[in-house]
Amino acid sequence: MKKLLMIVSVLVASSVFAEGDHEKSKPCLEIKKACEAGGFVKGDHKDGKGLYKDCVQKLANGETVAGVSVTPDMVSACKQKREEHKEKKSKK
Repeated sequence: MKKLLMIVSVLVASSVFAEGDHEKSKPCLEIKKACEAGGFVKGDHKDGKGLYKDCVQKLANGETVAGVSVTPDMVSACKQKREEHKEKKSKK
């Protein structure tokens, strides 16, 4: 019984850490989701609610966006991911 509890504890802990790593590995997606949750939609830039122009781009430039909350770490992680992606594409 003790071994079973230990195995279950290890599996639960590993799944919690795996979820955290997954979120960190997709910071741009998390920013996009935050913008969408704030009511921003792709193509609505004429109404000031465009997903990229009015939300993601402003957050990436360090500006605040009403109704959207992201951490500075998330923004810098997204910028880093985009740079890594650009470097990989340029090497091909």
